Amino acid sequence: MSKYRVTKRYEFDAAHRLCDYDGPCGRVHGHRYALEVTLEGKKLDEMGILFDFSQINSLIKPLLEEWDHHLLLWRDDPLCKNKEMSAVVLSSRPTAEVMACLAWEIVVRSMDAQRIENVWIVNIRVYETPNCWVDYSDAC
Repeated sequence: MSKYRVTKRYEFDAAHRLCDYDGPCGRVHGHRYALEVTLEGKKLDEMGILFDFSQINSLIKPLLEEWDHHLLLWRDDPLCKNKEMSAVVLSSRPTAEVMACLAWEIVVRSMDAQRIENVWIVNIRVYETPNCWVDYSDAC
């Protein structure tokens, strides 16, 4: 049986640093991230749509609300102790790989909460720059 895939791309701005990294990425810096969500399924609805592109917005909204225009830090980063610094604290260093895995988890939770059936997530792609990206396609 044939399968269909739909992908929607989002862009957001965020800052991060890789604590203990020997190089410029060890300093706080920002990116214009891009995130692509790819869903797959076998059955189209009566309109000939697998999953409406506009519906994907509801799946990714929690992530964008949490990460867009925020500083992303690892929970063990000494900057987290600075009470004047507002940051989203992650359980791991905020690499593109970790962000892709976390995005996967957020989308899966959103799909479960909305009781979405017959469609599943197959890939998350996080672009840290236009030329550098990570694909994640399995449960964390």
